[in-house]
Amino acid sequence: MSGTVENDVDHRSWSLPTGLEGIGLFLTVVAWGVLGGPLGLAFGIGLVVAVIALTPPFAFAVGQVLLLGVLPEAAFLEAVVAEAGLVVLLLSGFASTPRQYRFWLETVLVITLVVSIGYAAVLADVQLWIIAIVGIGLWAFVGYGLHRFELVQLELITDDS
Repeated sequence: MSGTVENDVDHRSWSLPTGLEGIGLFLTVVAWGVLGGPLGLAFGIGLVVAVIALTPPFAFAVGQVLLLGVLPEAAFLEAVVAEAGLVVLLLSGFASTPRQYRFWLETVLVITLVVSIGYAAVLADVQLWIIAIVGIGLWAFVGYGLHRFELVQLELITDDS
């Protein structure tokens, strides 16, 4: 049995975690379990689903947002372990990607998203999780608009659809 399942709804392939992704997931989920108990483990399961359904850069972004719900202020060592696991998860895609230029683009965009959320949280007097949700929503809206524009430019669809 292969690690890929074809989804007939949107023709996206879902894949099981590779070795490096598994190491990153293990580090992150264990740290989240220590930090947040049952809630941290539930968020860890959410991260596993994100890794299966998304590419590593996008799963990294989801992990950053979920980390905000688990992270207490006084847990520096656990936060470092969780972040290390997320970084391993982010960089795991380079080992299995034949055309790495697309993966570099995704990685740069995700890192830009995470940095911009942090920067906005420092400038605004709003809770970080609110800025994270708004930032990801805006990036998703812009990304979908660019995707539709690309489809029209490549004449894969007409302007009417």
